[in-house]
Parts: sequence; C-alpha cells; structure tokens
Amino acid sequence: DGSGLQRLAAGTNGQALLTGGSGANPSWGTVSADFVKTGYVEIGSDAASFDMQNCFTSDYDIYKVVFHGRTTTATNARFRFYTGTNTEVTSSSYRYNQWLVTSNSNTNTSGYSSGYTEDNFYPRENVDGNSVHSGNWQIMVFNPFDSAVKTYVQWQYAGFDGSYLRTTIGGGFYDTAESHTGLKFFVSTQNFRAGAQVGCYGFKK
Repeated sequence: DGSGLQRLAAGTNGQALLTGGSGANPSWGTVSADFVKTGYVEIGSDAASFDMQNCFTSDYDIYKVVFHGRTTTATNARFRFYTGTNTEVTSSSYRYNQWLVTSNSNTNTSGYSSGYTEDNFYPRENVDGNSVHSGNWQIMVFNPFDSAVKTYVQWQYAGFDGSYLRTTIGGGFYDTAESHTGLKFFVSTQNFRAGAQVGCYGFKK
C-alpha cells in the first residue's frame, strides 16, 4: 500500500495471487475457468461396468465427457444415462447415427451404422483385449438435466480391434424428455481393465 512494503498473509490451498487493477492491492482468489470438472471415476480393479453419477446438474447446459478404457477381451464399450433418481435408463429410446472409418497397412474402408430402438449408445467397434490398446471417447452432452427437453449427444471415438484402427463420428438423442444425472459405461462381454476412467466437465454459461 502507500505506506510501504507490506507482508501479504498466505492464501488458502488452490488460490492464486490476483491483481485488482490499477491502484489496487493484489489479493488471493480463485482463478475462474471456462470448464468446471463435475465428475471423475477411475476403477481400481477389472469390472464389467462402472458409473459416474450426479455429474449433470442444473448448473450447466453443455458438458464434455472424456472416456479411456482397456478391456480384457475384444469387445465393445457402451454407455447409458442415469435419471434424476440415479436409476439406469434401459428403455429402447436411444437413437443415433455414426460414420465409421477402418484402416490398416493394406485396407481402408468406410461406412455408417445406426440404431433407432437401442437401449444404449455405442460405436459398434471392438477394443482389442490386450493391455496396450484402448477405446477412447470424447462425448458432448447437451441439456441432460433439463426435463423439458430431450438429451442430445455427439461423439468421436478411436480404438484398435487387433487388426484395424477404427474411428467413428456420431450423434443422437434419447427420445424421452427427462432429467439425466449421470452415465454408466459397460462392455458387452468380459471386463474393463483396472485403470479405465471417465471425466466430465461443464461449460460455464
């Protein structure tokens, strides 16, 4: 301040030193970010499924979900919603389309797949069952918590099935307007390996 050098008391854990602008003293505060982590789960042992509950709230309308997982055998990973009561949504109201590209050193192919009366979203692409390859998703989720509108998703996926690099771009919606609070990830056979993980981030309004 104007009287000379002053000792600034320590802030709390996680705070940063912020300027107050011209003529103002600096102070400790929390740095704002455009993305806020709303959920994170990593499994400690092999499991056929795992969930991330209560990651969707009324605080945000748009979310980004990042998934990474290896499997114990060649199988495909899928996901479903949870409702506001943390009940798994299993009705056949998941609608989606996606474009697929596969390649190896000799072959390149492309095509599409779709589902209109499915009980989950999934890329229809196997993850190789060894310990070095993984299935990886980036999923955008729109208005999941708002019970007045239907929840839409968009995704990008990349994985290796033991013979081919497989990528997809897709999207769809759940055809009932209801509040969704979380996600369940599962495989059609066998297990995710320990270390499979998923994080969720809300976009600030």
